[in-house]
Amino acid sequence: MTTGRSEDRVQLTGRGAGPRRWPGPAGRKFLLVSGLTALYAVTASRALRPPNAYSIGHWLQSYEHGFIKRGLLGTALRPLLRSEGPEQIRETVALVSFSVFALFSLAMLLAAAKTLRRDNRLVSLALAVVFLGSPFVVFSAHLNGYFDPLIAALAVVAVYLASRGRWLAAGLLSSLGILVHEMYAITGMPMVVFCAALRLGELDARARWRPLLELLFAPALALIAVLASSLLQSDELVLAIRADIAARGVIDEHWVGMSTYHLEHGFLDNLREQHRWAWVRLSKKSLNFVVYPALIALLLGASTRLLQLGRPRSVPLYIAFALSPWLMHWFAWDAERIAILPIFTAFLGFFGICVLPGTTRGARPIPRSTVATVLVVCTIAAFANAWTKVPLMDGQRDGEGPFSIGFEPEPEPLPATPQSRPRP
Repeated sequence: MTTGRSEDRVQLTGRGAGPRRWPGPAGRKFLLVSGLTALYAVTASRALRPPNAYSIGHWLQSYEHGFIKRGLLGTALRPLLRSEGPEQIRETVALVSFSVFALFSLAMLLAAAKTLRRDNRLVSLALAVVFLGSPFVVFSAHLNGYFDPLIAALAVVAVYLASRGRWLAAGLLSSLGILVHEMYAITGMPMVVFCAALRLGELDARARWRPLLELLFAPALALIAVLASSLLQSDELVLAIRADIAARGVIDEHWVGMSTYHLEHGFLDNLREQHRWAWVRLSKKSLNFVVYPALIALLLGASTRLLQLGRPRSVPLYIAFALSPWLMHWFAWDAERIAILPIFTAFLGFFGICVLPGTTRGARPIPRSTVATVLVVCTIAAFANAWTKVPLMDGQRDGEGPFSIGFEPEPEPLPATPQSRPRP
């Protein structure tokens, strides 16, 4: 009788391994990702808005009158807008912008899910919570209609391709990112290069030239073309683009001038005008508690991962590349927008490190004291993310709910100093 009962128990529980527990590994990951998705949705809804006039003006600029920076998306959208009236154009741009934001959201969530590695799941889950609840997500929702969400999504895919050794695909995608918005060269490309360097470190020195050429050639051409357009662009071309936008009647004359301001001022012009205010923007007290908790948590977590993989020499390079967006303070005036970008680049690097092939093998265990330190910092950062009001464009702050903060300031003439310049 005892033997029979034992056999029955074996059959019911599956090879004597004990009763099956639910959820299993796949179920647990599904629950984690569902929770992260809910967190992201709540965070994004704090500042989500439809495209404003400034961003709509950018979608109306194309290569029709000649090559210009940020003209790729307008060129792609041009056939859809050719015979549309003002209201239909606004609706089309809004539809495309929300589609781009949906793509951005999917990229962020997939990247966060990819970082949930079994060998450091507790730390990576804490970092995913910090990132998906961070001011960067709030600000990205507020920038719906701008090109920033698209270049962030392109950067995630390019980093994945570089980490997996697909150099040419990563390079071509990065060149598209630069043509969409030249800001990609300093927000996405550094981490693409960093993750490629981690992978290339496994190759012999002589075997690295071809992958580097495949990775960097197309982005270098795109960046040269963008910089050349800033230096060689004629006043007649800018006037033609402005006249074309104004004739459509979609946005008023003030916003036509604001949305084409980047065509008048090249990189060198902006550097001459803005560099004196860079340290003021970097030390802006209103941003300290908003930016630094999440940024420090992500930098600490990614650095811990690099040490776990036995790559301590890569830590300073990772931190430098993560902070590289702050260089834009020297030639751009939108301090809040730039200050928050390193939160994204820090997470982008962590994502690239986590998707490197073969990183689980030979990884050192993380000391408990280090895990505890990371978790404490992440807890502080998560509370800071939840309770602070994020400074947004137009002098606004988040917290009024979706679609309720999309007002436009009254048109004003362009002021002489960056402190008083209206930020669209």
